[in-house]
Amino acid sequence: LVLYAMFMMINLLTILVLRLWKQYRNSSADSLLGGAMFFIAVYFLLSVSIMPQFADVDKVYRMAVYQSGSTAEPPRQLILFLSCMVILFAGGFSATALKARRTR
Repeated sequence: LVLYAMFMMINLLTILVLRLWKQYRNSSADSLLGGAMFFIAVYFLLSVSIMPQFADVDKVYRMAVYQSGSTAEPPRQLILFLSCMVILFAGGFSATALKARRTR
């Protein structure tokens, strides 16, 4: 019963926030859906990248407490991957923004 009440409270809170948002901003349903999809994607990517790290928190703590003399280098493949993702995201975002400005 408590879980159902929490579920209903979250739903009602979401409806209230969406109504207030619609009154505050005069935007289309497509932009609202796009924003929601973007935030869900960011949440998913962050949860996929951060949550598995909590399983190894004790190992990280031990590494921080008992530091060795060597310094760790950041993995070059990760840096290359992240920079490619940022470049691709920025390119796609700017192309879509230019296309949206032309159609107005």
